[in-house]
Amino acid sequence: MEEINWDVQNNFTFENPNFVAEVDPNKYIFKSAFHTFQAIINPKIGTIKIGGLYDNCLNLTIDYDSDYAKIGFIESEPECALDSLLEDGQGSEMVKASLQFVNSLFPHITKFHLDDMSQIECGMKSKNGFPPRKKQVPFSLPYLSIATNGKTWYEKYFNATLNDSELYEQYKQGLKPLSYPIKERYHTFDVFAKRFSLSEKTRQILEPLFDPEKSWHAFFQSVPLKLRCTAFYNWLPTCIILLTNNAFVTNDWVIDITIMPKTTMEILPTSNIASYTVKNNTISGTGTRKNGGGGKKMARRRYVRNTRKAKDTRVFFSHKRYHNIM
Repeated sequence: MEEINWDVQNNFTFENPNFVAEVDPNKYIFKSAFHTFQAIINPKIGTIKIGGLYDNCLNLTIDYDSDYAKIGFIESEPECALDSLLEDGQGSEMVKASLQFVNSLFPHITKFHLDDMSQIECGMKSKNGFPPRKKQVPFSLPYLSIATNGKTWYEKYFNATLNDSELYEQYKQGLKPLSYPIKERYHTFDVFAKRFSLSEKTRQILEPLFDPEKSWHAFFQSVPLKLRCTAFYNWLPTCIILLTNNAFVTNDWVIDITIMPKTTMEILPTSNIASYTVKNNTISGTGTRKNGGGGKKMARRRYVRNTRKAKDTRVFFSHKRYHNIM
């Protein structure tokens, strides 16, 4: 795999013809510790979309007759907040606040179901065009998080479990080999490298870190954050599947809000909705971006939003859509 330059300087403009700063009986404004968001509810079909200048970052459907809602997709874009830029690493804060918001309006909804197809960008992040932006080099977040944290991103930040408790116990048992010494499978780096057809660039990163006496978790965690995309991209999911006997299950995860770690969430009046958005229709500033799982660069950004009234006729809801949370 060709080496990627993770640190990128980007200047760009964002225009959203669909954002309308007006009072709507089905529109709500809420804030977390860092950002303000809007939620638009369709009470007839029970759908809720949450976001900011880009208003469809989290899409879910509630069931009025049960205690659960189904998360269709999650996108984490800078424009997902109303008042300022949503930075990398703040996706979990947005999701927590959003689920708490839904629970505050519909107290009977305590469980949120989802299929975990989350990805991170291992290529050059695009800052142009209308969100959601397609990933250039997508990489599986569940396998990366299992390798380095021993659990998925949703388990780590939301205490998510599989809806089937027996299947979840099998999954956890399946992850145990990751705590075993590498030498139980591979005594030398060359044997390991040949088994997974590691590129020369990957070998240069991993060989100094390889110690057959270490556990697989210790080995994976020893790779510097900024090098993990380059080091893991072509082979890590295959390795995790082999070591765990394909223990990870994509479908039917559930976040139980009663055991989820909470964040600050407050519902705000909507009578002055325009005051929660950026002034003069622009956002300017600098911020830390994490390209490729850790490479950081202070990037200057400028957003422009257009508040023309325009009907959004696109269909967003899809259970097959990948979650973009990094």
